[in-house]
Amino acid sequence: MKHSDLLSEAQGVFALACEVEAENRRAAADDIRFARLGEQWSPRVRAERQAEGRPCLTINRLPALSGRWSMTRGRTSPPLFVIRWGMAPIRRRRSC
Repeated sequence: MKHSDLLSEAQGVFALACEVEAENRRAAADDIRFARLGEQWSPRVRAERQAEGRPCLTINRLPALSGRWSMTRGRTSPPLFVIRWGMAPIRRRRSC
């Protein structure tokens, strides 16, 4: 296989991967804007509410929940199963 053939094939695979991954990246960017930047209202609705003098409440519970989840994840480790040939499995906790 020639170097140019390999390069063109790699570029084609990369283009396909970018196309397939584009929706995930868009969804991730939306999630970041919603959770981290506080953009929980669409610009149209926000402008309407501000014109009417109504508040746009933004409640962000994600940092508290993610901190709690990550701490419990570190404390709990999945059990480790050792299966010996021809015998019953031994159940032990993994020590970290």
